[in-house]
Amino acid sequence: MGTAGVSSESEILSQHFFREFEPMLCETKAKLNDVKQNQTVLIESLEREKDKLKEISMINEIEEAMSTVHSYRMKLVKIKRSMGLLKEASTRIRKEACHLEQLKRKEKVKEQERNRQALEEENKLTAQLSKQFK
Repeated sequence: MGTAGVSSESEILSQHFFREFEPMLCETKAKLNDVKQNQTVLIESLEREKDKLKEISMINEIEEAMSTVHSYRMKLVKIKRSMGLLKEASTRIRKEACHLEQLKRKEKVKEQERNRQALEEENKLTAQLSKQFK
């Protein structure tokens, strides 16, 4: 046998080998393509789930922020109510102080009037005594 015979035999063996294994290789290639396609679908699904989790996380952050805002709002409402009560109390105290000041003024005027009358009485008595001793 020569090299031509070996080469034709090896070609024949190669052709038989490929004929035997070609269907399995094609099937394997198709399965591999299915696996790649499934993997792509899974990756896309995971990306969507990841996006959903991000949205949920943002929603949770927004809810937490809203809760904080509500808490601060309630504190502000309490402060506003307290300030209103303080304003009412200070207004009432101012009115009472004004009233007491008026009473003190009246009392002072009465006291001055009494002192003036007492002085007049004393002057009258002194004048009468001096007339009697003259």
